[in-house]
Amino acid sequence: MTFKTYLKENQQSLTEQEITLAWAVMLDEDVSNNLNEGAESVVTKISPHFKKVGLNIHKSTGLLDYVMKFLKGSGKLFYYLMKGDYDKAKDILRNVKKEDVLDFLFKLDLGTLHLFTGPIHMIDAWTGWDLHVNLQAQMKKAEALAKDFKDAIIIIKDTITNSFSKQPKNKLLKCVNKLENGLVKDI
Repeated sequence: MTFKTYLKENQQSLTEQEITLAWAVMLDEDVSNNLNEGAESVVTKISPHFKKVGLNIHKSTGLLDYVMKFLKGSGKLFYYLMKGDYDKAKDILRNVKKEDVLDFLFKLDLGTLHLFTGPIHMIDAWTGWDLHVNLQAQMKKAEALAKDFKDAIIIIKDTITNSFSKQPKNKLLKCVNKLENGLVKDI
């Protein structure tokens, strides 16, 4: 039994994407005949078929490409910094992009499973010092808002007192006092 026969007989049990992918790969003989042309040509020939089923294939930088690029720039920089040769490090630093250095540090942290930054995050979580700083900043904002609110209520009371006659003035002041007592009680 050939693959085509099997596919025709079992079409009911396969999903639409599996069928489309199987037919696309099977019908494109150029892909199977030219596998030895290199990964880039195979990707360009298979890519349209995978796009039919919703998959996008692109050539990304591999690990060896990344290591070679790193060794030319940022790697030399870190080597000379560890060695203590700051003059050569300054020369290399002029030619190296800051993004490449930060990218390396980020990937190093990911590659070591946060070996370097993990303890820092744990200390932050245990001590809560960053939470304390954030809470203090929020409290200062809340205090400033409460002060602004108190000032606004004083201005509203003065305006009501100067603008209205006795009957509406008393009703309005009563409402403002309720608002003041309800919102600014403990401030």
